[in-house]
Amino acid sequence: MDYCVVAESFETSVPWDRVLDLCQNVKERIIRECKERGVQFQPLTSCIVTQTYDSGACIYFYFAFNYRGLADPVHTYEQVEHAAREEILANGGSLSHHHGDGQLSCLKCLTSRGV
Repeated sequence: MDYCVVAESFETSVPWDRVLDLCQNVKERIIRECKERGVQFQPLTSCIVTQTYDSGACIYFYFAFNYRGLADPVHTYEQVEHAAREEILANGGSLSHHHGDGQLSCLKCLTSRGV
């Protein structure tokens, strides 16, 4: 917090034929969402395949931004993270927290969609 940075990681699993598109699209969405919400500096976005399976891969995303000048950086972070999770779903990924243990994340996302 001394450096005005908020950061977190989140995870998904996705079939092999969707890995590259999902990674690219989620990173682009994070950058776009930050810009639209007044984040002054380009965010850090990266991802890594952490586990491999016959059907696909587990991908961890890392994301951080400098919140200098934002009135409510936590709310901004939550909005960007929500958009990133929507992009994951749109690209064929699943919502999980840690190796498939994602009930809270899935429930939060579904509740916000009115499901």
